[in-house]
Amino acid sequence: MVNENYLYFNLQEQATSGAVAVQGSETLTLVAKESGFKGNEISCQITEDALAATDTPAISVTGTAPRQKIVVAVGGASGAGAQDAASAINADATAGALVTATGSADTGIAAAVAEFFLSGGDASACFPASSLVGMAPGSRSTLDLFFKSLNNFGGSSSESNEEVVSDIVTLTIGNDNHREVMERICELLVSARGGYKFDVIASLDPNNGLGSDGMVSSPKITTLSTTIAAKVNA
Repeated sequence: MVNENYLYFNLQEQATSGAVAVQGSETLTLVAKESGFKGNEISCQITEDALAATDTPAISVTGTAPRQKIVVAVGGASGAGAQDAASAINADATAGALVTATGSADTGIAAAVAEFFLSGGDASACFPASSLVGMAPGSRSTLDLFFKSLNNFGGSSSESNEEVVSDIVTLTIGNDNHREVMERICELLVSARGGYKFDVIASLDPNNGLGSDGMVSSPKITTLSTTIAAKVNA
């Protein structure tokens, strides 16, 4: 463990609530403004409140960043629906800075909705370098890195009587840059450092392209995706 290299791939995405049912087929969807794990700390709750029939939903934000909850207060007689709630969230300075909200058809929210969290903001993967099997072009503009599976491995019950398949990290690198990126990754693997090595291959932010922390392995890398083999017997 001490002398092992670790390859870290960080794809920071916008966390989302998905389409949350707020009344029948009526749904509200929230997408974090900031990419990364902080979006997973944002939640939303819809409460019933004594609002007049003409009132729009009232918005408040509680908690301390990054753990913040958006509270949408609606009145049973107001007729406010998911689209109204979304518009009110986007118009509120504090809530609108946290998320972008969309709502489906407005038939009126008739009951409170329990607190729900956003998720999916952090899609990172970390592999020991010893599990790297090899690298090969996936296409003219992509490079595939193949690893021994995180889930399906020797000694795992999920491997029994099943084919063990590789995990794949796909880097988008622009046309015909495979050798340059592969050489840079190999340089990281053999670089001299004390203790264990934590090599950041790509730290990416979809808002800004390459991460600004200067840890990416090559300026050719623009996006990445991971395919982690499922536990086939789980």
